[in-house]
Amino acid sequence: MTLKRKSTKVARFLISMILVIAMIVPLAVPIYANGSELGGGSSAPVMKYGDVNSDGNIDSLDVDLLARYLARDESVSIDLVAADVDDNGTVDLNDLLFLVKYVKGDTSVTLGKT
Repeated sequence: MTLKRKSTKVARFLISMILVIAMIVPLAVPIYANGSELGGGSSAPVMKYGDVNSDGNIDSLDVDLLARYLARDESVSIDLVAADVDDNGTVDLNDLLFLVKYVKGDTSVTLGKT
């Protein structure tokens, strides 16, 4: 075999390997639903105090779920960090009361670190 044929075979092999890698790499790169760019910013959603069900809204459903959690309803699953609306390290009745006031529109209530 001549040197030209060997180099052609090597070139074809390298091209085929590049194509295989080009097809595999996009599968390994995570896709972010919130549109953040790779390497820039955080890909994790921002946690909101009071959003105990992590749906992006603080509403009466959060109040209901927190009340059921405090009543020891074992079928309820909540975000315990978001449920600690007064940020004192425990999820208790005070958190529920703050959340009720906030959902009702009481502007004197703030949720989370202040």
